[in-house]
Amino acid sequence: MKKIHLFAFLYLLNFSSAWAQNLFSENKNLQTIYSHIYNRQAESLLPFFQSNDYEERKMAYLGFGSVQDSMFIRYLFDELDKIQEDSLSKYLVYSIGQTKCKESFYLMLDRIERLQNRDAFLFALESIGKTSQWDVSQLFVEILNSEKNVDHHFIRFWVRGLYQAKRNKNLNYTQEYPKLQKVCAKLLKQNKGVEEETKELVQKIFADKPKPIVTNKTLVDNTKALEDSLAFYNSPYAQVQYLQKTKLSSGVCLFILSSNMSSLVKYNALEQYFTHHATLFVDDSILHIALQSKDIALISRTCEFIQDRIANKKSVSFVGVDKLTEIQNSLSLPQDLETWIDLQKTILSIQGKSYQYSSYFNTGYTNPIDWAFAEKIPSNQKVRISTTKGDIEIVLLVEETPASVTNFLKLVDSGYYNKKFFHRVVPNFVIQGGCPRGDGWGSLNWIQKSEFSSVRSYKPGSVGLASAGKDSEGVQFFITHTYTTNLDGKYTQLGEVVKGMEIVNQIHIGDQILSISRITE
Repeated sequence: MKKIHLFAFLYLLNFSSAWAQNLFSENKNLQTIYSHIYNRQAESLLPFFQSNDYEERKMAYLGFGSVQDSMFIRYLFDELDKIQEDSLSKYLVYSIGQTKCKESFYLMLDRIERLQNRDAFLFALESIGKTSQWDVSQLFVEILNSEKNVDHHFIRFWVRGLYQAKRNKNLNYTQEYPKLQKVCAKLLKQNKGVEEETKELVQKIFADKPKPIVTNKTLVDNTKALEDSLAFYNSPYAQVQYLQKTKLSSGVCLFILSSNMSSLVKYNALEQYFTHHATLFVDDSILHIALQSKDIALISRTCEFIQDRIANKKSVSFVGVDKLTEIQNSLSLPQDLETWIDLQKTILSIQGKSYQYSSYFNTGYTNPIDWAFAEKIPSNQKVRISTTKGDIEIVLLVEETPASVTNFLKLVDSGYYNKKFFHRVVPNFVIQGGCPRGDGWGSLNWIQKSEFSSVRSYKPGSVGLASAGKDSEGVQFFITHTYTTNLDGKYTQLGEVVKGMEIVNQIHIGDQILSISRITE
């Protein structure tokens, strides 16, 4: 009898450990907290500040990094004042920086010297850079001079703060900036073992914008010759690469846009027309063809062109609000949300108004987290991306981005990604794929919310979701080549490459995703 009881105990123990796949499986309160985060219910997170459970408090604090509601800044600072020594305080400081509101900058300046937890102090440096309202170069020099422990960890956050301030245009380029450049050079020289990320950020902070390279391209002004040339290439991606080495005449651009060629080729022709031929004279027929094409890529690019002309006080005779509204109403939402936004911006530009961002979820659209699916995902779940260049393995971050990982795995399990392409490759930045159209403009009939409840930074091999702005993520994913701090807290990061980074670095536009599948261990 005792043996039976022992067997039953061991069986239940084994069963429960197998079932408890991740934090959300073990603690249902975390599902409740994260649902509040995902639904942007800031007030519902406040009671969990009092939780005795470390993970619950951590998630509640980090949740405001996704919610980003400036109305709750005072609540966050009141909590910070209570937990200055707590190891959890760094997560609260991170979320404060994510709000990027004016008030949080001044409130953080008032508290940074009083933060007794070192990690919280370091996160505060980055937070100050993110929320900066004026030149902070002298401030950062003073902080450096007063710091007693200038180790690599301090330097990393100090430089990240500078970088964020540079992106906010709050580093002085006239007086303090050259001085700051000397300080950074001296600092890196003294600390030779500084991380590559820090060195790269210093280079980005003080780098001048590269001058465009002027190349002489072969002029193509014969439609028959063009068709013969394109026939040599077996994919639209190869055809576009050929076109990028040429300069198309306006007549050839019009011919391509009126043809049955691929959307990728048409988009390149439209881009060439706007770049080379529309400076002085605009052919209304080209605008008409692009807008009436029902091709969201062509419509969006035309909208960008119109907005640019309006901003530069140039007329656009053909385009009217009624016509743009008609096109806008013909789109499928949320699938065509990015183009809908581009049309809305254009309509408002014509009317002399500014576009104010609004999440599509404000319309009442919902895409709730499938917790029954999410809680069964192992915390270290890996997938294999098999490509024409080789295999890439990534580990998914279900405990940080449960909604995104859930939706991604559903697509993987359904075979959605099989035979898709990498449509975008920016050297030393990212590769991007998964678009149903194959050009970066496609989506399915759903979108999901952004998930920024993590202090994780983008580094070589980080896997993120492409978006057209907050709360517009879908099926397209990207993998980074290098440290891309400018993406931190702005793009959902759902995984990291654990094997095959050399394959990531070999991917070119047009390389194919043969399949993506789960790795079972």
